[in-house]
Amino acid sequence: MARKFTDRSGQPWIVEREHGRSELVFRPVHGEQGAEQVVPLPAHKHSQDPYEFSDSELQRFLDQASPRFKKPKGPAPF
Repeated sequence: MARKFTDRSGQPWIVEREHGRSELVFRPVHGEQGAEQVVPLPAHKHSQDPYEFSDSELQRFLDQASPRFKKPKGPAPF
């Protein structure tokens, strides 16, 4: 389930916990797809939905997030 969140600089994000994964994904509402940010959830928060986090908690997660790198598509180098 996705939630809209606005960070302290005023940029809106769509936040969701991907099914089967223990991380939050922040996707910019207005921006390029490659600007996604990902942060692993602490073990005690794995089952939580983004709606269960306060805005200050989401801001802390976003501050710790790193860009999501996509695997290059193409033939194997071997």
